Order: sequence, then structure tokens, then C-alpha cells
Amino acid sequence: DNQVKSVDYQTFCGLAKVTRIELKSNRLVEITPGTFRDLTALITLSLGSNRIHIVHSNAFSSLPGLTTIDLQKLALREIRPGAFCCRLDRLVQVLLAGNFLQSLPAFTFASNNLMTSSNSSLKRLDLSANKLESIDLNAFWGLSNLTMLHLGFNSLRVLSTGRFAHLSSLLRLELHSNQMEHIKPGAFRGGVAQSLQTLDLSRNQLQFVKRHYFAELEKLERLYLSDNHMSSIEPSAFDSLGKSLTELDLSQNCLFQIGDTRRHIVQNLSSLVSLNL
Repeated sequence: DNQVKSVDYQTFCGLAKVTRIELKSNRLVEITPGTFRDLTALITLSLGSNRIHIVHSNAFSSLPGLTTIDLQKLALREIRPGAFCCRLDRLVQVLLAGNFLQSLPAFTFASNNLMTSSNSSLKRLDLSANKLESIDLNAFWGLSNLTMLHLGFNSLRVLSTGRFAHLSSLLRLELHSNQMEHIKPGAFRGGVAQSLQTLDLSRNQLQFVKRHYFAELEKLERLYLSDNHMSSIEPSAFDSLGKSLTELDLSQNCLFQIGDTRRHIVQNLSSLVSLNL
């Protein structure tokens, strides 16, 4: 909470025992590669509420003990390839909420060497409250141990095929408060299909639920679809969730019935405990 405009590697020279750096609410406009290279004991780095527009490649290089990077509310518009690589072996969470990111290119969180597993230690990634309109097929490549992904409060309109295929440990996916109108076949195919337990699609613009939307999610326990524009749900839309789903929220939609004359949409949900209509 000062007026600091710049830092470089000389700023932190000799501070090998420092475990936490707080640079929030200053006037930083850039972090150059190597700035923190002498902070080998650093665990938490907070850079939120500055004026940094780009995260450069190798911006956080040589920080083997780093577990948390806070890059919230920076007016970020771009993350360069390799920004989160180079010996970030203990990185647990990256906080990028409240920025101006419009897209996530391929290998955004990958190392420069695509033959290795990059940032496999990362557990939580927060990209909420950005301007995201598109996510590349390989944007989350290398995040095989990620358990929580926050994508709420963005501008996503379509959930395309295979965007979460690399996230084989993902437990919770937040997609609420976007502009989602359609979910393409195979949107949840790949590793995420065997791990995802909670999916939040509330406060979007879905008008119907097709049978393919959640077909792959055999382990899903909680599904939130409240506050959309849904007037139609195919009778078999939730059949694949029959043995796993315990909570289903369909409130604040435009539904007139929950099935047809032959069957209702929750007929095969044998594990359901909570239903909100």
C-alpha cells in the first residue's frame, strides 16, 4: 500500500531467508524475468492491485519453494508462454481474478519443455471476473493435479469440446455467471470425466439441457443450473448421473414440467438427496 513503481533483481538481492513478499496496491507496471531470483525461500508472492498488463515468460523463475502467487486486480491482458515455469515445483495456487484476460492460449500454464509435466503440483487456479471469451483446447495442459478451477464471472458463450480433458484430478469447476448458451458434445470428455464432483453452471443463458451435456460425468455429485433461461430438458439428460448425483438445482428457470407423459427427468437419479425446483 505505497507508491512503488518498479522493482528488479537488485531490490531483493541477499534476501535468501524471506518467505513472504507483499507488494499489493502499489503502482507496479511490469515484472521482468529474474526479479525474484534471489528469493529462494519465498513461499507467498502477492502482487495484487497494481498496474501490470503483461506477465512475461520466466517472470517467476528459480523460486523452488513458492506455493502461492497472487496476481488479482492487475488489469492483466496477457500471460506470455512460460510465465509459470522454471522450478515452480511446489506451486499450489495461482490467483488471477479480476483482470482483463480475454482468452487463454494453448499451454498458458505449461513449461517451455512440453515433453515434461508442468506445474503438476498446482491445486487451485482462479480466473474468475476476467473478460474470457475463449479457451484453447490445450490451455490447461500440464495441470494434472488441479482440483479447483474458477471461471465464474467471465464472458464464455459456448463450452467447446475437450477444454478440460487434461484436468484428470479436477473436483470442482465453477462456470457460473457467464453468458453460456450451449455446451458442445464432449465438453467434459477426457480425464475430467472421471474426477469432477461439483459443476456450477448457474446464472448463465442456457435455454435447454440436451442428453449429451453431462453424458461423460459419471462421478458428478452436485450440479447447479439455477437462474438460466431453461424451458426444456430432455428426459434422459441426467441418466448418466443416476448413481452419483446427490444434489440438483434447477430453480429460477422457465420450466413448466420436469418431463413428459412417459417419464420425468429425475426418474433414474437413485442417489439424489437434494432437488431444488
